[in-house]
Amino acid sequence: MISRTTSLERLKSGEPMWEWDAKLPTMVGVLPRNGGAKDVRWFKGPARNTLHFLNASDGDNKVTMELPVSDEERSPSQIKRWTFNLNSKNDAFGEEVISVSNGVLARMDDRYLSLPYRYGYVGHADASKPYDTATGGNRAGRVTNCYKRFDLKNPKAPESTFFVGNVQSLQESGFVPRKGSTEEGDGYIVGVASNYAEMASELHIVDAKRMEDGAVAVVKLPFRLRGGTHVNWFSADDLAAQEAESA
Repeated sequence: MISRTTSLERLKSGEPMWEWDAKLPTMVGVLPRNGGAKDVRWFKGPARNTLHFLNASDGDNKVTMELPVSDEERSPSQIKRWTFNLNSKNDAFGEEVISVSNGVLARMDDRYLSLPYRYGYVGHADASKPYDTATGGNRAGRVTNCYKRFDLKNPKAPESTFFVGNVQSLQESGFVPRKGSTEEGDGYIVGVASNYAEMASELHIVDAKRMEDGAVAVVKLPFRLRGGTHVNWFSADDLAAQEAESA
């Protein structure tokens, strides 16, 4: 639980419904898969601002969770790891920075969901990259112009970066495994970009192991999409299996 509050007075005043409160702690509940409400273990930490976590796994009676986190309501996000020690005698949890990439929606190779894993992918607004205001409008410094791959096992390693271009802004990415491969991170990063010079939408497909090489394909969509969140890939085999189960 993050420290966002609301009240009838706020609604009546016309202010935004939710407000982040720096005076309140962050609370995280850990529930065993086969447990009930009485088995929840609550941990408490400093006020943080976040939307969606990336992944979590357990081992040695610890739960580790990685997620994009801001220390304040509008401060840049960072990828952090929270560690919950179920053997501890207090309710504090550990926190460390994994990546300073500033996107708020991080993704992974979904085949490793809830398992130990190595790579994460996230959008990043890099103000040092060029932006063409003449054709793309007054959006310099406010576009998500990169996807980043960060290494959870070696956070100090150089991060692989895909730069989309000087008039585009990227939405949340998704991971597509390479057909026939079982290696983590062997596949493609896919994401929709808004092209502000053409006022059009594009689907960018990037090799997840060679992001610096640029997109291996760009699909010009025949319609314009609004900004959105959350994307998942289902292969033809996945869809066939789902159809068979529902038959």
